[in-house]
Amino acid sequence: STKSILLLQLNLSAALGQVFIFLTIHHFSPLTCTTITTTRKFFTILLSVYKFGHVLVVWQWISIGLVFGGLYLQIAAKLFERHNGDHGGGKKKKVE
Repeated sequence: STKSILLLQLNLSAALGQVFIFLTIHHFSPLTCTTITTTRKFFTILLSVYKFGHVLVVWQWISIGLVFGGLYLQIAAKLFERHNGDHGGGKKKKVE
Protein backbone atom coordinates (compact mmCIF):
# COMPACT_ATOMS: atom_id res chain seq x y z
CA SER A 1 0.00 0.00 0.00
CA THR A 2 0.99 3.65 -0.34
CA LYS A 3 1.39 4.12 3.42
CA SER A 4 3.81 1.20 3.64
CA ILE A 5 5.93 2.61 0.82
CA LEU A 6 5.99 6.05 2.44
CA LEU A 7 6.97 4.51 5.78
CA LEU A 8 9.77 2.55 4.11
CA GLN A 9 11.03 5.71 2.38
CA LEU A 10 10.96 7.59 5.67
CA ASN A 11 12.95 4.87 7.44
CA LEU A 12 15.51 4.62 4.62
CA SER A 13 15.94 8.40 4.62
CA ALA A 14 16.43 8.44 8.39
CA ALA A 15 18.98 5.60 8.21
CA LEU A 16 20.88 7.34 5.41
CA GLY A 17 20.89 10.56 7.42
CA GLN A 18 22.43 8.73 10.39
CA VAL A 19 25.14 7.32 8.13
CA PHE A 20 26.02 10.81 6.90
CA ILE A 21 26.12 12.12 10.48
CA PHE A 22 28.50 9.31 11.47
CA LEU A 23 30.73 9.91 8.43
CA THR A 24 30.85 13.66 9.06
CA ILE A 25 31.88 13.18 12.69
CA HIS A 26 34.38 10.47 11.73
CA HIS A 27 36.08 12.43 8.96
CA PHE A 28 35.79 15.95 10.37
CA SER A 29 34.58 16.74 13.92
CA PRO A 30 31.44 16.97 16.03
CA LEU A 31 31.63 20.77 15.70
CA THR A 32 31.56 20.51 11.90
CA CYS A 33 28.56 18.18 12.11
CA THR A 34 26.77 20.61 14.43
CA THR A 35 27.54 23.49 12.08
CA ILE A 36 26.15 21.61 9.08
CA THR A 37 23.03 20.53 10.96
CA THR A 38 22.31 23.97 12.40
CA THR A 39 22.92 25.70 9.08
CA ARG A 40 20.56 23.28 7.37
CA LYS A 41 17.90 24.02 9.98
CA PHE A 42 18.39 27.75 9.51
CA PHE A 43 17.83 27.49 5.76
CA THR A 44 14.76 25.34 6.45
CA ILE A 45 13.39 28.16 8.63
CA LEU A 46 14.11 30.73 5.91
CA LEU A 47 12.44 28.52 3.29
CA SER A 48 9.39 28.11 5.52
CA VAL A 49 9.16 31.86 6.07
CA TYR A 50 9.45 32.50 2.33
CA LYS A 51 7.33 29.68 0.92
CA PHE A 52 4.51 29.49 3.48
CA GLY A 53 4.42 33.11 4.57
CA HIS A 54 5.31 32.42 8.20
CA VAL A 55 6.17 35.52 10.14
CA LEU A 56 8.92 35.74 12.74
CA VAL A 57 8.84 38.52 15.29
CA VAL A 58 11.95 40.50 16.24
CA TRP A 59 12.85 38.41 19.30
CA GLN A 60 12.72 35.23 17.18
CA TRP A 61 15.18 36.73 14.68
CA ILE A 62 17.38 37.79 17.60
CA SER A 63 17.27 34.24 18.95
CA ILE A 64 18.29 32.84 15.57
CA GLY A 65 21.15 35.35 15.48
CA LEU A 66 22.31 34.32 18.96
CA VAL A 67 22.34 30.63 18.04
CA PHE A 68 24.34 31.20 14.87
CA GLY A 69 26.56 33.80 16.48
CA GLY A 70 27.50 31.38 19.27
CA LEU A 71 28.05 28.53 16.85
CA TYR A 72 30.29 30.54 14.57
CA LEU A 73 32.20 31.98 17.55
CA GLN A 74 33.01 28.38 18.54
CA ILE A 75 34.28 27.73 15.02
CA ALA A 76 36.37 30.91 15.05
CA ALA A 77 37.85 30.00 18.45
CA LYS A 78 38.78 26.53 17.21
CA LEU A 79 40.42 27.96 14.09
CA PHE A 80 42.26 30.52 16.22
CA GLU A 81 43.59 27.75 18.49
CA ARG A 82 44.79 25.75 15.49
CA HIS A 83 46.48 28.80 13.99
CA ASN A 84 48.32 29.54 17.24
CA GLY A 85 49.30 25.92 17.87
CA ASP A 86 47.21 25.55 21.04
CA HIS A 87 45.15 22.39 20.79
CA GLY A 88 43.27 22.95 24.04
CA GLY A 89 44.91 20.05 25.87
CA GLY A 90 44.90 22.02 29.08
CA LYS A 91 48.41 20.86 30.02
CA LYS A 92 50.89 23.53 30.98
CA LYS A 93 54.64 23.21 31.04
CA LYS A 94 56.10 22.53 34.43
CA VAL A 95 58.29 25.38 35.64
CA GLU A 96 61.20 24.38 37.85
